[in-house]
Amino acid sequence: MSREAYTSCMTPAMRAFPKGISREERSLLFCQAAKKCSGKAKSDEEARALCSLPKAPKPEGTGKHRGKKGAGAAPACDYSILIPGCEKKLSMMVKSGELGPNTDVTGICELILG
Repeated sequence: MSREAYTSCMTPAMRAFPKGISREERSLLFCQAAKKCSGKAKSDEEARALCSLPKAPKPEGTGKHRGKKGAGAAPACDYSILIPGCEKKLSMMVKSGELGPNTDVTGICELILG
């Protein structure tokens, strides 16, 4: 059965659901309509019997598991490639007099960018 044929069968069936019914009743009506539209059941009684059967338990670990948002998404950044640029800028600050002449430029950059 094509997807379009199934959808065209299910749409009027779902519109016919009465308003104000419980979730369990709606689920049962949806299951019955799906069984009839897919051709697995020929009548309402057969569809009701198929939908009342207990579902088989799912095996563990077969579904998709979503991780925490952002967890492991970004690779670790290697800050050691930024140290030469940091040293250059701090050296310019030492030359301009903003930092003292005894400033450990390499130590500061390693401490910041570690």
